[in-house]
Amino acid sequence: NNSYCQDNDISWVNWKFVEKHADLVHFCRTLIRFRRDEPTVRRPSFLKGVAEKPGTLPDVSWFSPMGQPADWHLSDHSLTCIFGAAATRDTQLGRHVMIMFHSSGHAREFTVPEIARGIRWRKFIDTWEEPPGDIFRDADGPLLTTRRITMGPQSIVCYVSERVEKDTLAVDMLTTGVSNGKPTRRI
Repeated sequence: NNSYCQDNDISWVNWKFVEKHADLVHFCRTLIRFRRDEPTVRRPSFLKGVAEKPGTLPDVSWFSPMGQPADWHLSDHSLTCIFGAAATRDTQLGRHVMIMFHSSGHAREFTVPEIARGIRWRKFIDTWEEPPGDIFRDADGPLLTTRRITMGPQSIVCYVSERVEKDTLAVDMLTTGVSNGKPTRRI
């Protein structure tokens, strides 16, 4: 049953394991901090797949590993998800978030979707990498410099854009190939 309702060895925390598994504790703390601080991954409303404003990325977009819009009728269990930056009350937007999910037991090449090209992406998580290269506390990992990414077996890779300023959003979206939430040619 559920461990939260057990007052015994099933739910007790052995604090000795915190030191023994410091890398796992660091990974979890970093994810919790990111979730708390990043408005793009904690929106107050249901995601609709449309842009909040003309010229911005949709709140959520799904793609195949080849970088094409996801075909939900195929049996491919690997996907790329892009969350467009969420608006905040101050002068900044959140950051765009691109997550690649790969469920196969073999390495596979993913292609960055067209609407994500031109955005400066930094690696945040790569579950195939060994610590400390599996997560970057401030989402300041290596800059994505290629259109193709080799994913390790059964792994997740997450890239986060640099912060988007509200007054530069329209210019930024022109270089990403997005207009009214739909892919367009690049200028």
